[in-house]
Amino acid sequence: MIVTTIRITKDLVSMIDKVIEKTGVTGRSTHIRRAIYDYCKRILND
Repeated sequence: MIVTTIRITKDLVSMIDKVIEKTGVTGRSTHIRRAIYDYCKRILND
């Protein structure tokens, strides 16, 4: 289950990276990515 969650997390992050690349928002991209990582960490810790 954890492995699947990590895989989904990676896909989600890469997908959002693509969206960020299209929008061209650089300042917010790291903030968004960090929020996703924190969210995923919280899920994995539960």
